[in-house]
Amino acid sequence: MTTETPASETPEASAAAQAAEPAKRRLWLPVAVAALTAGGLVYLHYFTDLTRDFRWIGSVIIGGSGIILLGLWMLFLSRLPKSVRYTTVFLPLAALAIFFAFYRVLFDGDLVPYAVEPRWWGKQRQQLAAQAQTVSRAVVAEAPADMPRPDYHQFLGPQRDGIVPGPELARSWDQPPKQLWKVPIGAGWSGFSIVGDYAYTQEMRERREMVTCLELKSGDLVWRQFQNENDEAEGFVSAISGDGPRATPTVDQGHVYTAGSTGTVNCFDAADGKRLWSVKVLEQFGANLTEWGYSISPLVVDDKLIVTGGGKTGPTLIALNRTNGEVIWTAGEGGECSDAYSSPTLATVAGVRQILIVSDKSVEGYDPETGTRLWRQDWPWKGAKHAKISQPLVASGDRLLITAAYSSGSALVQLHREADGTLRPELLWKNRNLKAKFSNPIVLGEYAYGLDMIVLTCLDLNTGERTWKGGRFGHGQMLQVGELTLVISENGELVLMELTPEKYTELGRIQALEGKTWNTMAIAGNLLLVRNSEEAACFELPTR
Repeated sequence: MTTETPASETPEASAAAQAAEPAKRRLWLPVAVAALTAGGLVYLHYFTDLTRDFRWIGSVIIGGSGIILLGLWMLFLSRLPKSVRYTTVFLPLAALAIFFAFYRVLFDGDLVPYAVEPRWWGKQRQQLAAQAQTVSRAVVAEAPADMPRPDYHQFLGPQRDGIVPGPELARSWDQPPKQLWKVPIGAGWSGFSIVGDYAYTQEMRERREMVTCLELKSGDLVWRQFQNENDEAEGFVSAISGDGPRATPTVDQGHVYTAGSTGTVNCFDAADGKRLWSVKVLEQFGANLTEWGYSISPLVVDDKLIVTGGGKTGPTLIALNRTNGEVIWTAGEGGECSDAYSSPTLATVAGVRQILIVSDKSVEGYDPETGTRLWRQDWPWKGAKHAKISQPLVASGDRLLITAAYSSGSALVQLHREADGTLRPELLWKNRNLKAKFSNPIVLGEYAYGLDMIVLTCLDLNTGERTWKGGRFGHGQMLQVGELTLVISENGELVLMELTPEKYTELGRIQALEGKTWNTMAIAGNLLLVRNSEEAACFELPTR
C-alpha cells in the first residue's frame, strides 16, 4: 500500500493564495486618529480658559490635522481599491476648490465663520447703483480757516477717548431714536467725522478706496474723491479682517486728512473734495504694509499731521507739514509698528504735552515739536506678536491704561516726572481681566469700562480687579455721551445704558444696522451716525 506525499507549496501558489485573501484594513489607525481628534476638541472647548478666538484657531488646527491624517491613511494604508481611495480623497478636495472659486467665507471678530456669500455679491454691493465710478463735484459753503473746533472732528471724538460732554440723553427709549436716513455704503471700517452740517468717512467701491462727504441731516452725497490718484490702484481686501479702508478722516480748518488702507495719506478740501496733496507713506519710507492694512487715523498737532510709518522698516511716527505734506521729522525705530494698529493721541501727562502711541513692542511718548522720544514702556506681555488696536487712555494721577486681546490683557502705567524733567514710566499692574480687541474702553473716574473680548466689563483702576462682568455685545464699540453710554454691538444693535462701578443698567435697545459692525460711532448734538461695511444711518436721539 502506498501513501501520497503532498506536494510542497510553491512561492507562486503562496502569493496567489495571499492575494485571494481580503487585505487587512488596519482600522485601528483611523479609529485612533478620530478618537484623539475628538478628545482634543473636547479638552479645548471644555477644559481650558482660552478665549473664543483661540479655541476656534485651536479647533481648526486639531480638526485639520485629524482630517489630513485620515486622508493619508485612506491613500496609503487603507488597502482599499485605488478607485475608492482616490474618489474618497480627491473628490471632496475638488468640490472645495470649486466652492471657494465662487464663494468666500466671512469671519466675525473672533475669526469664526459666520456667513458665506458669492464672490460677486461683494462687488455688486460696492457698485451701489451707478455711483461707483463717479465723483460728485458739488460744492458746499467754504469753511473759514478760523472756524470753531467741531464737536466730533476726528476718530473717537475731541480727545480721542470716546467721550463727549453732551447732550443730556433721555434715560428711556420708550420713544425710540428716530431714524433720519439710512443709505448703502461701500466696504470699510472707517468711522464718521462731523463738521457743521457735513459728515466725512472712507469706503471702498469697485476695489477703489474713496473719501466721501455726506449731508449730515439727509445722507445725500456732497462729494466723493478717490483715495489714490492712480485709476488702477486697488484697496485692501481680506476675507478675515474685511475689505476697504480702516481709518477715520480727521477734519481741521477746512481740510480733510485721510489714511488709506495701503498707506496713502491725503489732504482734501473739505468744501469740494479737491486733493491738495498726497503722500505714499509706505513707499516713501520703504516700509511694508501691516498684515491687516494701514489703519491709523491721522492726528493734527499744531502745524503738523502725525501718522505712523507702517511695518517692518518704517519709523514709529512721521510728522508731515499739514499744508503741503512735506516731512518735518521722523521718530522711532523701524518696524516698531509692524503689529500696531492704534492711532497717535495728543495728551498732557505728568505736566508734559506729548504724542502717545502704542507700537508693536511698547507704549511710548514723543515730543510733538521735535519727535524726540520722552519715555518708553515695554509691552508688559513679552513676545506678544499680535495686533494691538485700542488707544492708550489717560487716567487721573498721570496714569495710562493700555489693553489688547490675544495673549495680552490690560495694564496701568504711571508716568513720573524726575527732577531733571525727564519722564519715567512705572508699570503699576497687569492682568487679563480686560482684553479689548477692536473696541476702545472708556475711563470714567477711577474705573474703566470696556469689552473684554465680547463681554462688557468694569475694572477698578487702582487695583486692576474686575468689579463686574456681563452683557454680550460682540466686538462692538462704545461712546460716552454725558452721563450715559452708547454701545453698538457687532451685530448692529444700538444700546443705551448707564455704567456704574456696581453694575450696568440697560435703558434702551434698537436694531440700528444689519451686518457685521466694527466701526466707531460719531455724534453731533443729538444726531448719531453709525455705519458698517454695508450701510450707514443717522439717528436723532431723545434728549432731556
